[in-house]
Amino acid sequence: MILKQFQQAIFPLIMAISHSALRCTLVCLCSVLTSAYCSASITIAVLTDSPTERGNFSALGDQFTAENPDIGLNFIAYRSPEYKVLVSEWLAKRAGPDVFFWHGGERLQQFVRGGLVANLDDMWQDSDFSRQFTPALTDLVSYHDSKYAVPISYYHWGFFYKKSLFRRLNLATPTSWQDFLHVCATLKQHNINPIAIGSMDPWTVAAWFDYLNLRLNGNDFHQALLRGEIEFTDQRVVHVFEYWQKLLKNDYFLQGHEKLNWNEALPFIFRELSGFTLIGNFAATRLPDSMQEEIGFFPFPQINPSVGQTEEAPTDVFFINAKTKNLAHAKRFMQFVARADVQAQYNNYAAGFPANINAETSLNYFNAIGYELLKNADSLSQFFDRQTPDVFSKPAMALMVAFMLNMDVANTVQQLEVLRHEHLLADEKDAF
Repeated sequence: MILKQFQQAIFPLIMAISHSALRCTLVCLCSVLTSAYCSASITIAVLTDSPTERGNFSALGDQFTAENPDIGLNFIAYRSPEYKVLVSEWLAKRAGPDVFFWHGGERLQQFVRGGLVANLDDMWQDSDFSRQFTPALTDLVSYHDSKYAVPISYYHWGFFYKKSLFRRLNLATPTSWQDFLHVCATLKQHNINPIAIGSMDPWTVAAWFDYLNLRLNGNDFHQALLRGEIEFTDQRVVHVFEYWQKLLKNDYFLQGHEKLNWNEALPFIFRELSGFTLIGNFAATRLPDSMQEEIGFFPFPQINPSVGQTEEAPTDVFFINAKTKNLAHAKRFMQFVARADVQAQYNNYAAGFPANINAETSLNYFNAIGYELLKNADSLSQFFDRQTPDVFSKPAMALMVAFMLNMDVANTVQQLEVLRHEHLLADEKDAF
């Protein structure tokens, strides 16, 4: 009881501190104090960009502690840009927390190839997880048929727009590319910027490459391209950038986007200064109360009818540090977050869907649309920087941000091809 009161009082304060060095010091001190009351303590590193996310992880920790009073549980929370750097640094030094919140697919597998992630085959078999997670989600936490993580949440992407603006201009949500261009042109005629974006977060730009490639060339081509099997100078890739270039030359993207992050682009939608923005469902958690009923959603429209409908469905996971000294207790946490009831509760606030197929899904407006969208999709894809190693994705996304400003198709695909040779071909890709 004393331990729980201590955690409830101290941990939220620590997680709210912005200075990382001070926060780490306090977490370490907190770990020493709690270890006196527990047989063992584990530290969980999490990514949080909002009070809602911090509160969600705090609730997760409270429930685990209540059910496992013999294990001390310490959270370390960081914002996205800082967190992604720290995870790589910790693992490279064979140090850091016991458990990490992370992303499935290549982002996980690059650490697995380096021997930095604990193998969970025994836990998956003993807990019969293969009956609780779909083959598609299982693949995202696997490498060479072995399991290395537990998926907890996945979510959809698409366009957020203001319903009253579309009603005022008598616009229907577009389902085809011609419809989409018509909506953009109409907004422009009314002196409204069609597309809000904040490219200070380069992944917002990569979303445009992903969806244009998926809609023009299909998922099989997209996956092969991101594996390095197809040249970026291929005419089909050039075609993607030409479609993108047309939007840019028509001045359809928000001016000054390179000075904004994704969150700072949202008010342009609220104030009817922009028509819509392409973003993940996590944006639904950032809507002010006054906008809850005003914002609508529509999927990325069809371009090439001959390819199937593929949707982005980024998946979040937990994995265990291969160098943890508390493997047994870390696995108990993993078994806890794999449970259907835990995942259902977590995703009520994470704006995603539980990975466990037995979990109940909260179907608010955005989740109901997303659930149907992903259920009816012909295939699912992870995000650009989750499907390629960091050494490729970071400079590649920088090139895409530059393309948003220079609109140079030939130079962009040539530079991407250089990166493919440097980082996506087999010998380089297998290196951590």
